[in-house]
Amino acid sequence: MPNKFKYFLLNLINLFLIQINLIKCQNQTDQLNNQTNSSTNSPNILPLQLKIGLLFANSTQALRLLFGFAQSAPAINLAIKRARNESLIDNINFTFTWLNCNCDTSLAAGYTNKLFLDENVDAIIGPPCVTAALVAGYDASFYNFPMFLWGATVAADLFDQNVYPTVTNINSNTKMLAMAVQSVIWEFQWKEISLIYIQDDARRACGYFQKDFEDIINPSSNITIVFKMEIYPKWKVLRMQLKN
Repeated sequence: MPNKFKYFLLNLINLFLIQINLIKCQNQTDQLNNQTNSSTNSPNILPLQLKIGLLFANSTQALRLLFGFAQSAPAINLAIKRARNESLIDNINFTFTWLNCNCDTSLAAGYTNKLFLDENVDAIIGPPCVTAALVAGYDASFYNFPMFLWGATVAADLFDQNVYPTVTNINSNTKMLAMAVQSVIWEFQWKEISLIYIQDDARRACGYFQKDFEDIINPSSNITIVFKMEIYPKWKVLRMQLKN
């Protein structure tokens, strides 16, 4: 896994563990209150048992390099080791189960249901693909359980808390990126621009940026998109399209 994706996933897991630590504190408080009100108090607080579901994409070489199990799963061990060293997750026992949804929306929806209903997970990390996350997020909202997103989940829709109230996404999103590009255009006072983008079959994020960018630029009377082209991500095709 490229370093940027390894640390990307590490940051997500650290965020997840911090939130779990808050749950642990509440759990321990509830147990202490129960022990205080009980006539047979136990001197030890039982460990909090958490089962975490993981969704990866592993069906092609491109997906394996970006989001595959072998490249991504080791980050979980690193994050848990660090969290234990920093006493963030004392008295918590973790178990993990995983499935490969392979950026397929049907598999993402089905496996999210399977993890929640059959495996009884408490939370899910993934899926890392934007199209799969948009679908799986509905399941998380319906069952009201937490889902933590990483990878290429950059669609602005995933940040709508009315639609995805239980989804936490550590990514920025394409709408914010489009607004940043708009600021650059304003800074240089460009009036006419061209939009050329490559559709990445693995990340599948460019289409969302293209839509958000046009939604932001089109209402402006001072900026006009005079040319737009989607380029297929193959070198021979790329050269032909650029020549034309």
